[in-house]
Amino acid sequence: MDYTHLINYHRYKGADVTIATTPADEDHATHLGVLTVDRSANVLEFHEKPPRTVLATMSIDTLEYGFAANQAEAKHKPYVASMGMYVFKKKVLQELLNNRFPKAIDFSRDILSLMHGELKICAYPHKGYWEDVGSLKDYYEANMELAADTSRLRLFDRDAPLYTEARV
Repeated sequence: MDYTHLINYHRYKGADVTIATTPADEDHATHLGVLTVDRSANVLEFHEKPPRTVLATMSIDTLEYGFAANQAEAKHKPYVASMGMYVFKKKVLQELLNNRFPKAIDFSRDILSLMHGELKICAYPHKGYWEDVGSLKDYYEANMELAADTSRLRLFDRDAPLYTEARV
């Protein structure tokens, strides 16, 4: 993921917080932070690891809202899920950590789920490669995709090289 696009989007939207998001299916959504958004990608609700009863109220047409790449993906992935990557305005982050939530441990669970409606929180629709590897099953499957060369991750892109050590 090119963070330049995420940061530029955050600035363009004038957001206090921007959450990088990806479409998700029901099985994955129950293990992630899930958002409801308006048509301008403003976050209306944020639920960390929602139970299926809550999740049932959070599906949208992710293609129509600009999160899915195509109709097939939208049909299979009707939820907007957090990728666990956030951009904050510096003053907002300082206020949240120093004054409002000094004992918070987890942004999504302890802070963001309480802040929708108070802060301008926007969802950034990332359409590139991303896999949640929070479970052993998901970690294994992502690695097997890479080993089989069936992954959507482009490891050999001249325009976006991956470095394994600092180039000094």
